[in-house]
Amino acid sequence: MHAIEKQKSPVTSIFDMVLGNDSTNFWLQKINPLWSVQQSLGKIVEKKQSAADTVCLKIKINRHFKMGQAGQHHPVVVEANGRRYERTYSLTQLDTQHVLLTVKKVEKGVVSQWLIDHVQIGDIIEFGQPYGDICSQKLFILSY
Repeated sequence: MHAIEKQKSPVTSIFDMVLGNDSTNFWLQKINPLWSVQQSLGKIVEKKQSAADTVCLKIKINRHFKMGQAGQHHPVVVEANGRRYERTYSLTQLDTQHVLLTVKKVEKGVVSQWLIDHVQIGDIIEFGQPYGDICSQKLFILSY
């Protein structure tokens, strides 16, 4: 038996088009770039060179950001050269509103090179939900 999907009325379709999440995010981010209905966003507030090929980015996060546990990774989404790229990084929580992203340049690494060479204070990046489990990486020591 197939469920019958209720079709949207023209008024509902127009309402969703005008006030849907994407449209709402567009207008909210005109007021404040960190505001969003559901996106986890961060604003670069400090960039420090920590080594010749490494930078530390202090990022102010919005209310949708969920800090992972030790051993988890965060997808970091950036737009470089007109394309969206996603890579995973371990983040350090500095306080309730800031995280630290340390990036080492990888040869032929589009995202790491962009984060080191092109990201500016004030730029906005998007985060995915943290994932991974440190428990799955446990080392078992056999004793004899």
